[in-house]
Order: sequence, then C-alpha cells, then structure tokens
Amino acid sequence: MKKIVFTVSVLYLFLIFVPAAFSADATKIGIFDFQKILSESSTGKLTQKQLTDKGNELQGKLKTEKDKLDEMNKAYEREKLVLSPEKQGEKEKDFRASVNEFKKMQDDFAREFKQLEVQSLNKIQEEVVLIINDIGKEGGYTLILEKKAGGVLYSPEKLDITDEIIKNIIQKPQKPIKLRCMELSAHKIAGIINAKVIGDAEFMIMGVSSFDESGSHDITFAGDAAYLNRLDRTKAGAVIVPEGYQPDRTPWDGPVLLKTAHPKLSFFKLVSLFHPEKKVASFIHPGAHIGQFTELGKNPVIEAHVYIGNHVRIGENVRLMPGVYIGDDVVIGDDTLIEPNVTLFDKTRVGRGVIIHSGTVIGSDGFGFAQDRDEHRKLIHTGYVSIGDKAEIGACNTIDRGTLGITVIGNGVKTDNLVHIAHNVKIGDHSLIVAQVGIAGSTVVGRNVIIAGKAGISGHIKIGDGAIVGPYSGVHSDVGEKEIVSGIPHMPHPLWRKVVGIMARLPEMRKTLFSFEKRLKELENMNKQREQK
Repeated sequence: MKKIVFTVSVLYLFLIFVPAAFSADATKIGIFDFQKILSESSTGKLTQKQLTDKGNELQGKLKTEKDKLDEMNKAYEREKLVLSPEKQGEKEKDFRASVNEFKKMQDDFAREFKQLEVQSLNKIQEEVVLIINDIGKEGGYTLILEKKAGGVLYSPEKLDITDEIIKNIIQKPQKPIKLRCMELSAHKIAGIINAKVIGDAEFMIMGVSSFDESGSHDITFAGDAAYLNRLDRTKAGAVIVPEGYQPDRTPWDGPVLLKTAHPKLSFFKLVSLFHPEKKVASFIHPGAHIGQFTELGKNPVIEAHVYIGNHVRIGENVRLMPGVYIGDDVVIGDDTLIEPNVTLFDKTRVGRGVIIHSGTVIGSDGFGFAQDRDEHRKLIHTGYVSIGDKAEIGACNTIDRGTLGITVIGNGVKTDNLVHIAHNVKIGDHSLIVAQVGIAGSTVVGRNVIIAGKAGISGHIKIGDGAIVGPYSGVHSDVGEKEIVSGIPHMPHPLWRKVVGIMARLPEMRKTLFSFEKRLKELENMNKQREQK
C-alpha cells in the first residue's frame, strides 16, 4: 500500500467564519494551513497512522491470497503430467476462478481504503471547523481563509492562525477515529430486521456495538428491563428494543428506537451484516497430507499441516484449518468448518454445516476397563462418533467413541468449551450443553434439553425432552420430560431453592437446637428432683 497522502478539496473551508455584522473599517482576517494541521497535529498524525496500519493490513491479506494462488499454480504444474485432460480442464477452471476472485478482492480493498480515507478526512475537517468557529468568535475575525483552497497567495505571518488551531486540537483528549465501511439508514435496517422505527428514520447507522460502549452512530440492543431502564445513558444512536416497549415520554427525544419481536437475534443479524465472514479462496496447502482413496468435494480449503487418512470422504466447501487430524474412514458433510488442532479419529461421522472449535478430540477411546484380580484390563473400543447437521462443538471438548456402538450428537446440538461426553451417550436434537459438563457412558439425553455449567450426569440414565439441569447439579437417576432439577443429589428445582434457603440458616438453627436441648435437660432434672421429694 502506498504512503498515505491527503488531498484537500473542500470549498467550504474557503470562507470559514463571517460574523453577522460586517464592518469594513474593523476587518480582521485569519489564514490557516489545513495541510500543516494534517501533518503536525496529534489528530492528523493519529489518523495517518490508523490509515497506514489499515493499508498494511489490507496489503497483508492480498499477499496471503497471492501466495495461495502461487501455491495452487505450483501444485497444478506438479500434478498436470498425471492428470487426465478432463481433470486438467477442471483444475484450470478452478484456478481462473480463484484469480478472478483475487482481482475482485483487490478492487474491493481499494474501494474500502478510499472510503476510509475520505471518512477520516471529513472527521478532521469537522473538528477543525468547530475550533475555527470558536477562534473566530473569540478573536473577532471577519474572515478566516484556508491558505490553498482559499486562493491566498500571500499573507503576513501574524494573520496565520494554524498554530493556534493545532494547539486547540492538542488540548483536546485524543481518541482513535473509528473507520467505518458501511452506512445504513434506520429505515433500511428496520426493513432488514422487520422492525418499527421510533424517531428519525433517516438517521445513519455506521456500526454495531455493546450497550455501554456504543458511539453516536452505532446501533445496540436492549432486551430486558436492566437495559431498557438505562436508555438515557447509552451513547448509541439507535437501540433495538422489544416490540411491546413503550417510551416513558412523548415525543421520544432519545436514541432512535427499532421495535422488533426478538431484539437479540435481530441485533446479531446486523452484526453479521456489518462484519461479514471472511471468504477464503479454495486451495490445498502443499504441506497437507492427503491419504489414499480420499474424496474431496468442490471448493475445499485444506491448510498447512492438515493430516487426512485413507478412505476419507469430505463434502463441498469444507475448511480444515492448520493442524487438523482426520483418521481413516471419516466422513465430513458440506459447509463444515474444523478449526486448528482438532482430532477426528477413525470412522467419525460429521454432518453438514458443523463447526468444531480448536483443540477438540472426537472419537477417542472411552474410559472402559474391566477388573481382573488386582488389574484393570482395557476394553477394546470399535464404535465411532456421529455428529448431526448444524451442530457446534466448543473448544477442547472430548467426545468418546462407542465401545461397540455409536456415540450420537444430534442435529443442532451446541456444546460449550470443556465438555466431556463419554462412550455410547446419545444427545437429542437441539440440546444445549454448557461449559465443564461431564456426561457418563450410555446416558440418553432427549431433545431440546439444557444442561447448565459444571453439571455432572451419571451413566445409564435418561433425561427427558425439554428438561433443564441446573448448574453444579449431580444427576444420579432419570429426569422426566420438561422437568427442572438442581442440586446434589438432584431434586426438583423449587425444592432445591428451599433447601438452599435452609442451608444458609443451619448455623443459627443448630444454636437454637442446642438451646432447646439444654432447657429440656434442665426441665427433666427439675422433674426428677420433685419426684424424689
């Protein structure tokens, strides 16, 4: 990326300040140099650094894609001698498509950078105009002209107020300028998320952010009373709220509101719009190992140090990130992403649209041993793991293969980080398993079940559809459908709440009990003395 050069073509800087009462005999004119402000002020230097960093970032991405194209070309040159004419044609077609994609990326990056440059320049111009207006009013200036855009060919040094402007900029606390790539009106966003607008429908939204960290042109969301009661405190320009929310005053003078049925889902739909997923061109790294009789679908992305065993079937648009290990006879469905250092042992089945996060091990042997006198003999595991479509497996999960049968993770199941699922466990569709849960062997978990963090589930039990297991629970027997349980050992959640309430009072109750015992003994002694008399 070339060195950043600001080009100023701003006619509105020609005549900055004109007081209402113009007096020819009291004319005071000021001159300033906008280019000097850009090069010497803290804001200008910070902006140039940001743009330079952004340019280097974009250039780095282009270089990475160029290197991938070079690797594709080298791989093709190595392979074409043994490829059939049909395969050669397919490879050439794929390469041309990748080249076209690279050119499009270049054009997109150039447009993006130009837009960012213009936005940052406009931001500085706005700040300079505000400062000049203050200087003009306080100093009694009739005119303040920009040295180049204003056409000033000569001016005495005493008229030049550039240094005063720079001083005012330096005195202000500096914050990095947010470089925006997208602008959408509240009206357009309302159409995207099916919302009703309260406020200025033409208000421009430039980014998404959290409730407490939003800027004046960001959009955020307030899904419950904890945030709705603080709408006046957010700096966001727009807020997504529940459709039943009614502002506490009319007309509403706070941020633009977008009322929708599902604020959180709508907000994260916008997050994906403002921060789209980066697309990676199809390629196979020369450092990857691909075994015999392996079938690859269209558009694979196989990165460095990936190991793929024999007789593996991989669907279309699958991405295997660095360090992934795929054993023999594994099947992976279309549109699946497997992140770095994931291990899929032999015969593992992975559905379509699955995400497996870093460090997870799927299909390792279960904790199966048989006691033989004073020894524990290992049981051979010949089963495998099957993961359904659109499941998401968190980082550092361990999912054991079946001893003889199958360990099943259903469609749409989501597991958090550090989850352990033992051999022959069956988990129903669309269940949620939160961090540090452990499920022992041969347990059956129904559909739409929620197991909260650090819960421990014993083996060979059944948890019914729609059940909820609370955090830190110890589940030792079956849980019915839609039942909510908590505690160790588990019990109905309302009962557990009472137990917890009593537990906090146990020291006081113990003291009271001892007091009753003492009084009872005193009464017994008194009765004995009376009987003796």
